[in-house]
Amino acid sequence: MLVNEFDVPLNEGYEPIGFTPLYCAARLGRTDSVRLLLSLGADANTVDQHGWSPISAAVGAGHVDCLAILHPFTNVEVLEHPIISQSGVGYPIVHVAAHLGQAACIKELHRLKVSIVSENEQHMRPIHCAASRGNVDCLTTLCSPDGQRKHNVSMHR
Repeated sequence: MLVNEFDVPLNEGYEPIGFTPLYCAARLGRTDSVRLLLSLGADANTVDQHGWSPISAAVGAGHVDCLAILHPFTNVEVLEHPIISQSGVGYPIVHVAAHLGQAACIKELHRLKVSIVSENEQHMRPIHCAASRGNVDCLTTLCSPDGQRKHNVSMHR
């Protein structure tokens, strides 16, 4: 493990929101930076004032590779921690992926044994988020994470 010789505050977020260096690297898909920061002792479980963590930043931006790197370092509580929307409603990480059209992240979360059918505080499931946004790839993934369609229905009239 590398040592942070200069005592640089790896887990301190910059104001006003609180994004940490690990959050920034994950959000931008910088896998080498994510690995390095984790090896230096960066905490993957930091959460900003809106509930965003490094892993949720990776999911929100569609960076499956960063999601996979961060997952072993992320506590279950952080994975289930609601991300607060502008309307004040909390959404778990899978809901955010469905809302933002990140089907590949949903598939990876499912592979990592994160529930893809969980409800948020308003009893909404990820499939509702995907459907309301018209994210067909996410709907397909949520209905059949293995990629197998159960029915062959034409989407044209």
